[in-house]
Amino acid sequence: MFSTRLVPRLLAGAPLLRKAAIPLATRRVVVASPFSTSLLVHQAAKAATAVKKPSTSKKAAATPARKTKAAAPAKKAGKKKAVVKPAPKKRAAKKVKVRARTTKKKAAPKKQPYKLKKEDKPPGTPLSSYTLFCTKYLRGAIETMDPSQKSVENAQILVRDAAATWRGLSDHEKQAFRDEAAVLKEEYQKKRQQYNRTISSIALKTLNKQREKQGKKKIRVHSENPKPGTAFIQFVSQHFREIKESGHQVRPVEVVRDAGGRWKGMSEDEKKPYFDRYRVAMEEWKAKNQ
Repeated sequence: MFSTRLVPRLLAGAPLLRKAAIPLATRRVVVASPFSTSLLVHQAAKAATAVKKPSTSKKAAATPARKTKAAAPAKKAGKKKAVVKPAPKKRAAKKVKVRARTTKKKAAPKKQPYKLKKEDKPPGTPLSSYTLFCTKYLRGAIETMDPSQKSVENAQILVRDAAATWRGLSDHEKQAFRDEAAVLKEEYQKKRQQYNRTISSIALKTLNKQREKQGKKKIRVHSENPKPGTAFIQFVSQHFREIKESGHQVRPVEVVRDAGGRWKGMSEDEKKPYFDRYRVAMEEWKAKNQ
């Protein structure tokens, strides 16, 4: 049998039986128990021949193991990480001016254009004595003409023949056509006066627009009692009558230009009769229109 004194020596000589390898509780048991020599020898021999294994003792369990980095999981093939873009910075909201609500007025309906009526058109101008003669002459010639000879050239020949015939007539022969033309003119003047009194302003405006597009002159409504002319107009009209009585043929524009030059060179005493004439005519006009 081995002696208990040999146990410490065996323990000191064994390379694997170090203090770090044998737990503290086991060493205490070895020293404290003198009757466990066989067990200790058996354990020492087993430890010398066994492969080094990690300790599973209570002390090893008590000491915390060093932390090792866990292996990163293998990336799955075919899947990419979604790139997270930073959120855009929010712009400061602009201050919106709140306007007071205003009730919109409904647009007024458009006025429909005025439709001209038959009575809105002025009466036709009367025919002159020459026109009456030509109308009578051409009507008689066309009635007696052969239908196969009716053409534009023959009509022009007839008009020239009518003009030549009119020039060959005496004053006594022309008087009948002149009297007929005077009657037509008198009837026209009565119709025109009636038209001037009854025509409305909107009808006259619409009619003049239409005539202007057609290249015709505008219709002017003359009052039955027009205002008298000024002192200068009185002088011009008198000057025009004097030139006409003298037999000189002068254009009206030249008459007015000559009268204007004379009026500027006249004194106040020379202009006074024309101002008096204008004042009297104006008083008479006001008396009639009251």
